[in-house]
Amino acid sequence: MSTSVLDSHAFDPRAAGTLLADFDRLLELIGDRGLALSPKHAFAASSLEAINQRLAKPVRLGLKRAMQKSYPVVGGLYLLLRASGPGQIDAVAKPPRLVLDPTMLSAWSALNDTERYFALLKAWWGRGNNAMIGEPTRWSGDLTAQVIDFAKQCLTRGCPRIEHPDAIISLKYRPGFVNLALLELFGLFEIQVMPPEEGQGWRPNAIALTPWGQALLCTVVEARHQAGATEVEALAAALSVDWLFDPITAFEDWSRSVRPAFPEWRQDLQSPEADFQPGAHQFKVSLGARCWRRIRCGGETDLAALASSILTAFDFDDDWRFGILVERPEAGPVPAAPLILERHGEAPAQYGEEWDD
Repeated sequence: MSTSVLDSHAFDPRAAGTLLADFDRLLELIGDRGLALSPKHAFAASSLEAINQRLAKPVRLGLKRAMQKSYPVVGGLYLLLRASGPGQIDAVAKPPRLVLDPTMLSAWSALNDTERYFALLKAWWGRGNNAMIGEPTRWSGDLTAQVIDFAKQCLTRGCPRIEHPDAIISLKYRPGFVNLALLELFGLFEIQVMPPEEGQGWRPNAIALTPWGQALLCTVVEARHQAGATEVEALAAALSVDWLFDPITAFEDWSRSVRPAFPEWRQDLQSPEADFQPGAHQFKVSLGARCWRRIRCGGETDLAALASSILTAFDFDDDWRFGILVERPEAGPVPAAPLILERHGEAPAQYGEEWDD
């Protein structure tokens, strides 16, 4: 892919948007003590306004009881912090806290501004997941698809005009307010918001592509088009559609084509290789507070076996979606296969009562 579309845009990551400045402020606020989280691992209400007031563009709301999703910019920074690696959840603390991983923080500090910008872009598009911010997710590339499809629409048909409340509702779901806020943080779009009104949250009023956004997003949409054009050949050659189903692969494919335009982008943010943890591991899998199962398995157990044991524990078929919460490593003998230790509560019907007829 040609990078000529970027050649006329000298890249200054600090001028492209407020991303790096806001991310730095959040890291400083978290510091050595961490920030309190809610039981569902979003920022606690006591932390939200403190974060908001440190932003380059604090959000003004007309809500008496605001939650993290009321602050799309804060939600976007939270997603980046989790997806890029420095932000880790200390679930043992009461209440849980978001803390900084020293190893990842050191790796972050070693990057220059250009490398930090693209490390966060990779975290958002490559590792970001709607579940990180408490939103429903359908597949691993869902968040990436939302963002790129919205960008393609703006590039080909123009940005949506917000002339009716229905337009705001549509944006809330696709690409989502958090993604909209991130598009502005990265300097790809300019977003004007409506003045606060009683009972109303963050509401975009006008959306426009920036010259930088036009240049960068054109290369992304072009890369996706080329991947789609060669999908049949790739499928025939390797039975693989990684560009569509592996966002990290997609990002790296795209980045190789545009890196020549960014000479300062020399290294990436690397996560340390996780050490293998032998011994027994214990998981608590819940369907709400009143129905849960405790399962034990060895460190050598693959996720397919663990998934099968979870479904068995709830008497579900093998097409049920589930989540896993790691409690703590535990010493002791390693079971040959996952072992259900405790059952609590009656599992609901897998597909709802309407499927029982």
